[in-house]
Amino acid sequence: MLLDFDPETVAIAVQPFWLSWTDARGERRRHAPDLFARRAGDTAVVIDVRPDDRIEPRDAEAFAAAETACRLAGWRFLRLGVPDPVLTANVTWLSRYRHPRFGMGGCGRQAGGCLHRTGPADAWRGRGPR
Repeated sequence: MLLDFDPETVAIAVQPFWLSWTDARGERRRHAPDLFARRAGDTAVVIDVRPDDRIEPRDAEAFAAAETACRLAGWRFLRLGVPDPVLTANVTWLSRYRHPRFGMGGCGRQAGGCLHRTGPADAWRGRGPR
């Protein structure tokens, strides 16, 4: 949801592709990153979300493979942990007003404007506006 409030994000896809590779042990592996975001200026970022304390060695290997593939494709890769719970609650509340049925014009966008001060990755890491 944080990407919804980022003016530089123009499109989002969830689990956009499967990345397949052979690991150092000769085992076939595959991984579907969590998000793909097309950014303004025709750039892209691939995002994997996993709390730091839940990353097992095989997960770390998958994230490293995704980062390498993204670099080869000319994309940015982010592995993010858990966003700030207060920010998440606020964004969840604001997201309810995106639908036209609320007839509030740009109110939701204006209220969400505070999230534009930092990028979504910064907010995710707890460095967003308070």
